[in-house]
Amino acid sequence: MTEYVPYFALFISVLFGIAFFAALQGFKKRYKDDRDDSDSKSGKDA
Repeated sequence: MTEYVPYFALFISVLFGIAFFAALQGFKKRYKDDRDDSDSKSGKDA
């Protein structure tokens, strides 16, 4: 049973990496949307 521990750890690490990447993409999109909203409110041209 202990021979499966490294595979389980790798699986968890890959899942964490995917979730981290998805979170960064979400924050990047939210930041861009917030910047676009603030630009249109202030009347500045981008």
